[in-house]
Amino acid sequence: MTEPANRGRGWLLPMLVVVVSLGYGVATRRLGQPPITDYWEYAVTASRLLKHGTVISALIPGDDETAPSNLQPPAYTALVACVYAVLGDQTPASTLALQLINVLAAAGTVSLASSAARRLFGIRAGWCAGFVTAIHPNVFRFTMFIWDTSVFTCAVALSVWIAACWPADSKLNRRWVAYGLLLGALAHLNPSLTTSYPLLILWPASRVFGWRPGSLLRASTLALLGWAVAIAPWCLRNHTHFDRWSYIRGGLGLEFWLGFCPEADGTPAEAFHGCFALKNDAERQRAIALGEQAYYDDCMNRARLEMNADPRRVVRLISTRFVDYWTGNAWTGRVWERFHRSKAQVLGVLFFTLETVLLGCGLLLYARRRRELLWLAAILFTFSAVYWITHIMIRYRAPMEPVLAIALSLPLSLWAERLLGRKPGTSATV
Repeated sequence: MTEPANRGRGWLLPMLVVVVSLGYGVATRRLGQPPITDYWEYAVTASRLLKHGTVISALIPGDDETAPSNLQPPAYTALVACVYAVLGDQTPASTLALQLINVLAAAGTVSLASSAARRLFGIRAGWCAGFVTAIHPNVFRFTMFIWDTSVFTCAVALSVWIAACWPADSKLNRRWVAYGLLLGALAHLNPSLTTSYPLLILWPASRVFGWRPGSLLRASTLALLGWAVAIAPWCLRNHTHFDRWSYIRGGLGLEFWLGFCPEADGTPAEAFHGCFALKNDAERQRAIALGEQAYYDDCMNRARLEMNADPRRVVRLISTRFVDYWTGNAWTGRVWERFHRSKAQVLGVLFFTLETVLLGCGLLLYARRRRELLWLAAILFTFSAVYWITHIMIRYRAPMEPVLAIALSLPLSLWAERLLGRKPGTSATV
């Protein structure tokens, strides 16, 4: 199949994820159904934004709550509020519209992952990356939730695509500033990728300038300037309201408390139901009594007490979360004990684990000769560290699925070519 023919069929994989996502929504009866108890925080926050004109957390119940919040990033909240303003507050029509936006974002994720892999490793690698992304449960499943996961995953794929496809002769200063502005805007959607921003800047900069320190420093400084300009308004808003600096969102103490509370020794679901204010009555009353910001401070203090009381437990929890992140909660989810009740969950664990094993094999075999794999692996590691240090759920791995698919595309395409006895593509040859 020629390159033009492959490009002419590039719509097939995005269409596949659209069909799979809508089919999943129909099969699970989520299509057009407003959220009730799970993944409803953005819906509540958006409704309060329309009513009161400011971002108010769903953590504190009651329609009379008017205190501004920094718990949730503003971008997706604003998107949900705009749709609610046009189609009605938490109506089936507005829910369906947001789900379709998520589906389109998933299609964009597939296209970007395929394009980046094709640019880095060849046409067949592009098809492999696109197919793995299109059928991935973490990509299509969350399209049915009123949550930022699908849109954020697409934004992550976009940032990686830009880093991977940056022209080697592009040295214009304004491009680095614009890239920093984009990364800052992405943080308003979800700031969790920020730990990987240095890699996303150094990767294209090293390709353009080599490893000349002065040139790398200039490109990084310009990108940093753009990033700072983009995040400044919301950070200043947070400081004005709460008399403290917070990077886009607050609630760090809550994240640590969920990761080290006594219930954290069980499954992730047990920690949420035992320690999360939206799931636990005692925590909810504590949050109401203290107020949101004081409650986050209280959570951090309690987390510190738990961590100082047993440092070996801290190491054990972080280690098990590291395993869980790469295996789909195989360790703490205890899915093997529930095999007779949750075969789909076991299959999911096998899928996630197989991806990780194949990636490890690909890195061992090809990373020394294809340094792009090392950049992708470093992005995967720095992003995931935030979660295995605090707490994890399956959803937290979703933004990295296109990155993982791009990294997997090289070994998968090479192994497939050798298995079929075909000549490897020029750009994928190692």
